Amino acid sequence: AALAVPLPLQVISEILGVPDDEWERCAAWSEAVIPGVVELEEARRAELLTEMVGYLVGSAKDRRARPRDDVLTQLAHIEVEGEQLSDDELGMFLVQLLVAGNETTRDLIASGLVAFADHPGQWERLRDRPDLIPSAVEEMLRWTSPVVSFLRTATRPAVVGGVEVAEGEPVLMLFASANRDEEVFGPSAASFDVGRSPNPHLAFGQGNHFCLGAPLARLEGRVVLEELLGRVGSIGRGGVVEPTPSSVVSGLRRAELALAPV
Repeated sequence: AALAVPLPLQVISEILGVPDDEWERCAAWSEAVIPGVVELEEARRAELLTEMVGYLVGSAKDRRARPRDDVLTQLAHIEVEGEQLSDDELGMFLVQLLVAGNETTRDLIASGLVAFADHPGQWERLRDRPDLIPSAVEEMLRWTSPVVSFLRTATRPAVVGGVEVAEGEPVLMLFASANRDEEVFGPSAASFDVGRSPNPHLAFGQGNHFCLGAPLARLEGRVVLEELLGRVGSIGRGGVVEPTPSSVVSGLRRAELALAPV
């Protein structure tokens, strides 16, 4: 609540052009989108989703009359083959940006810092070798795998891992499993290693579906580590660490850590 939730939410809201006094509403909307993040009755979840889409689409339409220097304005004015985005397209795109732009980075920060708490030697190693910050961020991404899985549909017959898949059949891609694959990461696949290299994790997906926000997530992860290294001598568990019971994201509902000052 002190770091992992507000930082990415404020960053993506600033980029989109959402005013400061709406950030708390954005947090509630975002949590309502992903199953399991918070306990909500379906009627309340639907109410929040409707409220979120109405606000975002309405803000985009307002930008057509009063443009600003933000992503809401860019999407409101963009044209594809001479046509502007429809309300449905604006809603889909803006919800995706708002939710994916903060929820998964929240999970990266929270779960990544818990990983340091559970592997104390790695924080000391990073303090001695701050040049390892970029690779530490990649290891946090691999270790936490903020997006657990995605479902795709086979467009043609194929063989995946020795299993025949027919055209039209669903295929569940378990990124969390792939990121622990010993055939790829070797015998240390189950270890948290801030100096891991190479690190071909799939936390951002692959190919045409590679995460649009990957550079931003990496930047936020790097900034968090840079700022904490100058302030925190050690990280340990300081209380409750409660996982999010979601099959979509590998987040934490609570992550109470003890940060010892330098």
